[in-house]
Amino acid sequence: MCCRTLFLVSLICLAAFSSCKKKDNTSTPVCLGTYKFTSADLAILPYPLKDTLVFRCDAGDSIIFTFKGRASAMNTLWKYPSNPSGYQGDYYSCETNSAGFVSANSDVLTFQLYFSNPFTHPTVQKYFSLGLVADNSGTCSFSAVFRFDAGTLFTYIPDTTFSSGGYIKAFDNTLKIGPTVFRNVYELVAPDFIIYCPSFFSRVYYTTTQGVVGFTKSTGKTWYLVTDSIPS
Repeated sequence: MCCRTLFLVSLICLAAFSSCKKKDNTSTPVCLGTYKFTSADLAILPYPLKDTLVFRCDAGDSIIFTFKGRASAMNTLWKYPSNPSGYQGDYYSCETNSAGFVSANSDVLTFQLYFSNPFTHPTVQKYFSLGLVADNSGTCSFSAVFRFDAGTLFTYIPDTTFSSGGYIKAFDNTLKIGPTVFRNVYELVAPDFIIYCPSFFSRVYYTTTQGVVGFTKSTGKTWYLVTDSIPS
């Protein structure tokens, strides 16, 4: 009787062990880490400065952008995002932070801060994207991505064809755009659209204290930020 009892207990233990082992193989996904921006990181995108930004062209016309909001979200990045079985493995939680402006003529100015994927880039990087659609630019809009850290923007060219990313053409201690002199200005260049765009944005001028302070088209037409529209 004792042997039979011991045998029964052994079977129960073995069944429990097998059950646990099976559960481990299809275990609940585990968060491997969380990446969030610090207040210093977020300061590289200084908006909102005011609800309205006014850009004036050297030809006399203006673009008035209205602030549409700024928001943060935590995104889940899975180890196997395309796994057909439905099991996507463990994950990281990474913050994105976005801001945007729209004009009455459907001109758009957008920004986003985000992290690289920790699964594909073990040394996680922080990225800054900027999009500008204005002056009937359509598909010839400005769209670029730069790396950033410690309040500084860096060129980001992930491939030799420069089909994505962004290039910092210059950094000016002072730069006069229109009638205004701006300080510590990045001259930002997006991937080249000259092949199929007769008129594209060749430069966007950016400071970490005032945001976009101007932009220039390949035709030479330039807009500058009317500084009365933001706090000094």
